[in-house]
Amino acid sequence: MAKGLDYRAFGRGLVIPTPLYVDDALLAEIMLGEKARHWDEVRRTFERQGMPAARPSVRGLYYLPAIIKFCDRREGITRMDEDYAEDGPDSFYP
Repeated sequence: MAKGLDYRAFGRGLVIPTPLYVDDALLAEIMLGEKARHWDEVRRTFERQGMPAARPSVRGLYYLPAIIKFCDRREGITRMDEDYAEDGPDSFYP
């Protein structure tokens, strides 16, 4: 793993390295470790499958929690409907 990173817990036990916005090189190392040299090919595949793009508003950096969520969905760990908390039964009366 990349040197000098801090780790932060989010949600249900998810621990991710910070900073939250990462460049392509750091994302490659986080995602593939020693195989980071293959990231360009993997990134193109993931982008075709809907991976969130780099954010122009933060100088082309990726928002790491969104990338992790994409990978979790891709691997069947979470579903889209888990993104929204259950709000209880419908009530059509005031």
